[in-house]
This record gives sequence, C-alpha cells and structure tokens, in this order.
Amino acid sequence: MEKVNQSNDNIKKKKLITINALTIPIIALLVALHIVVVALIININRNSVSMTETAESTKESIADATALLAGVSQLSESCISFVVKPRLDNNNTNIGPLNAFAAELSQDHRGADIIKKLSENGADNEAINYIRDAGVNAGDLLNTQLYALALVNSIYPFPPQPNLDVIRENLPELEQVDTELTNEEKINKAQSLVLSERYGSMKYNVNQNVTKYTTHLQDLSDNKIKDISKQISTMQTTLLIHTALVIITFTALFIGLYKNLIYPLAVFTKSIESDKEFDTKNGYKETKLLAYAYNNLLKRRDELDSKLRSMAEKDFLTGLNNRYKYEQCLESIVGQNDNKSFAYILFDVNYLKLTNDTIGHEEGDNLLRRAAKCIGECFGQGSDENCFRVGGDEFVSIMTDITLDELEERAEKFKSLQKANKASVSYGYAYSDTVNTSTIRKIMKDAEIHMYSNKENMHKQYLNNIA
Repeated sequence: MEKVNQSNDNIKKKKLITINALTIPIIALLVALHIVVVALIININRNSVSMTETAESTKESIADATALLAGVSQLSESCISFVVKPRLDNNNTNIGPLNAFAAELSQDHRGADIIKKLSENGADNEAINYIRDAGVNAGDLLNTQLYALALVNSIYPFPPQPNLDVIRENLPELEQVDTELTNEEKINKAQSLVLSERYGSMKYNVNQNVTKYTTHLQDLSDNKIKDISKQISTMQTTLLIHTALVIITFTALFIGLYKNLIYPLAVFTKSIESDKEFDTKNGYKETKLLAYAYNNLLKRRDELDSKLRSMAEKDFLTGLNNRYKYEQCLESIVGQNDNKSFAYILFDVNYLKLTNDTIGHEEGDNLLRRAAKCIGECFGQGSDENCFRVGGDEFVSIMTDITLDELEERAEKFKSLQKANKASVSYGYAYSDTVNTSTIRKIMKDAEIHMYSNKENMHKQYLNNIA
C-alpha cells in the first residue's frame, strides 16, 4: 500500500495533462459553437419564413389591386352600355349591363376597407399614396356611374329583380335642377357624365395609380427578398464555418481521447488478458495513475496468490488436502502414464451424523480429525500429501509405487489404529500394477464397491453387538 501511495504522489507532482484540463475547455467551446449554430439555424428559418410571407403578401396585394382595377373597368363598361342604350329594340329594359353592374357592385374588392388593406400590406408611403389616389378616383367614378344610373332610373325604372337591389340601395337622389329636366335631357346628361373627358381621365388615373402601386410594391418586395436572401446567404456561410469548427473540435477531441485514453485502455485490456503490467508511459494523468495502481495491485495479487493457493489446497478442519488438490492429483497421475503401481483407498467415517445429532457438532469435528489422523498415519506418503478429504465424511488416499502386500499391511494397521483413536471408518481399496485412464476409473469403482461392502459388514457387526 505504501508503494501505491508513493507512485500516486510522484504522478501528482508531475505536470501532466488531466482529462478535465483538456475536455472542459473543449466542451465549453463546443457548447458555445452549438449555441451559435442553433441561433443561426433559427434565424435562417425565421428569415426564410419572412421571405415567403413577403412574397405571398405582395402577391395577394397585387391580386387585390388588380381585382380593384378589373372591377372599375367592369363597372364602367356595364354602366356605359346601359346608359347609352337603356332600352332594347323591343322596348324592354337592357337588363344585361344592369345585371353585370349589380354583380360587380356586390363584390368586396373595392371601397375603404380594401384600400386600407392594401395600404397595410408592407407598403411604404409612396405606395400608399398611389393606392389611395386610385381609391379616390375609383370612388369618384362609382359616384358618377350611380348618378348617371339614377337619371336613367327616373325615366326607366329598373325591373323589380332582387339582384338589382344593390344598385337601388346605392342610387343617390337627383338634384333639384335635374328633376326638372326632360327625359331626353336626363338621358343626354347621364351619357355625358360617363362619356366625358373628365370621366375618362378618372378611369385612366385609376389604371395608372394601380399600375404604379403594383410596380412599386413589387420592387419593394423584390428588394426586401433580396436583402433577406443576402442575410440568409451570410448566415449560411457563418453556419458552415461554425459547423466546420464543431467537426474540427470533435475530431481534435476524439484524437486526444483516443491517443491518451481509449488506446491506453485498449492496451490495458490486452495486458489484463495476458496478465502483464500496464504501460505507464502514455496517457493522461488519470490513465497513468490507473496504470501504477493496477501494477501495484498485480504485485500484491501475486504475493497473495501464493498464500491463498496453499490455503485453498488444504482442508481447514483435518489438515489433509482438499477435493481441489485431489482432482489435481488424479490429473497428474493420468498425465504421467509411467507404468507405476497404483492403489486407490476410499474411506467413509461411520456414525458422523449420529455423533453430531446426539453429542454435538464439536464432537463430530473431533471424530473427523481422529479419522483423518488414522488415514494419514496408515496410508500417507510424503507428509500425507496423498491423503484427501473429498466430502463431509469421505476421504481418499492415492498411493503410487506400492506393492499389494504393503497395502494390505497398511490396511491391517488401520484397523487397530481406529480402535486406539476411537474412530470407526469404513474403507475399500483397489490395486493395479499400471496406471492409465481406464484402469483408474475401474480401480476407483472397485474401491467404492469394496468400501460399501465393508460399511455394510461393519453395520451388521454393530447390530449384532447390540443384540
């Protein structure tokens, strides 16, 4: 632990680049760039919408102004047609022009409301003056037309058709002097009103003012759209630059992280897989601290591993080798295949459960220790390394390079040693002059059969003694 702290202190004293020192400024820069990019996108969209709205508004205003001009022409033509010839050859009312005049008069593309609407649709004072002048002239024309129709109506009343009510409702009262005119004089005055030079001049002025209004409004719209397009183009260029900066920043961040964090971690992974120490030369300060810490832990692990390995191979209660060591022993014997003799002795401690249940587990543990002592003393080779506790009450001894006579002598000694140590252990063994995989399996099976046979005989003897 002291070495780890010393390594960490040495790293901390060095002026190394930390992850925070690199990433925090870059993240702050990226946030700022993203804010600018988002703001540019919002402004580009807003200007695009404004450009579209300007074009649509201008188109609508020009259409309304054109409708106003067309309406003036329609009223003028239909009024003149009726005033010039109020009666047909069959002496019936010339109803066609009246119907056309009434239909146009009922439309909503004239009057103060449409002039106000056209004045508010993005127009400047010049355009507003044009459309107001056109509206004044159109109003004068309509008043003249209605007065002319009133003169004719005083002679030839309009038919009682509902669609003509809109004309009747707007007809002015004749001046006193005109009421005293003869019918012929009234017709002549009505025709002079709609055919006069003043009437034509007013109609021309309407046409000219509407044309000026639409032309000027279109110029305003084109200039505005042009300015917005320039703004959008500038913002798009700025957006492209900032996007490139974002990409460059991300690339630089990735290169830095890859070189000093991702790549070292990948190397660390390979070092872990090969159980080697980490490289402490490359990477951020945190990466090097990690490498030093891991390397120190690796050393401590190796030291503890040797201690734990010995502890892992021993049975804590009896002091004999455990099942793990037993499996290793079998594998090593099979792998040798050196034609040595082989003996396999299987043990099962009798009355362990009964001892635990009646006297207590502490006495049961003592019984296991005594049984292990007997097994080790009789069948142990080389500090009992060939004797194993493989289960709760099961033990095994594996003996090599031993004769059958020697094995039987040890078995007899084991019987007497059990009595001296107050232990009862069933056992069975099998023997072979050679060792290989097939013979080991057969020997183990035979030893098991003999052990259970011995156990059964010992139980029968126990029952006979009780009886």
